Amino acid sequence: MDNLANSTSNTVGEPVVEQAVDLGNESNPDPTPAPSPNANNSDNRFKKILVALGRGSSDGMVFERALTLAKAEGSHLMIFHCLTDPIPTTPNVLVAGSIGVYGGNYSPEVFQQLQTARQEEREKISHWLKGFYEQAGAEEVAAEFEYQEGEPGHKICQMAEHWQADLIVIGRRGRTGLSEILLGSVSQYVIHHAGCTVMAVQERRSR
Repeated sequence: MDNLANSTSNTVGEPVVEQAVDLGNESNPDPTPAPSPNANNSDNRFKKILVALGRGSSDGMVFERALTLAKAEGSHLMIFHCLTDPIPTTPNVLVAGSIGVYGGNYSPEVFQQLQTARQEEREKISHWLKGFYEQAGAEEVAAEFEYQEGEPGHKICQMAEHWQADLIVIGRRGRTGLSEILLGSVSQYVIHHAGCTVMAVQERRSR
């Protein structure tokens, strides 16, 4: 699959419909979200579902929710992950250190080590995503997977637009109030910038 250009601008659509699903509450048996006002699927079915995974504790539950929907709707599933801390691709970089940001050069040996670590991380992520892909195949759900590097919220919206997704399924950690304002969240960015329906799945709360 061709990767998207890192500098591609994001198109903001009409307001999306958010449905936060609390995975710790079994009183909500129907996970189907309402369609977004700007959804183009005339029969109100989610033909293409993008599930965004972040290598967190709730990934399995978020994926199961997306897989259940895809199976019920006969949807095609895109399994997507974004690398948030890409390793520099050039020896001449700005290095973030404990005392701030400064210019620096990597030695050829260190730079080669970074490139090796970069490739190993890519292979791990590909293998990890392939596991979810195989789960979808076992349930006879058409699926594909991809990962990219960059800011997660922007990349998820960009991928959804490029792939023409009808629905994004994403986990949410449940920050509220001042914490939400100061720290924000990937899910909040996606909810406010995606051009399709978004289902935000609440991370299970500790008892």
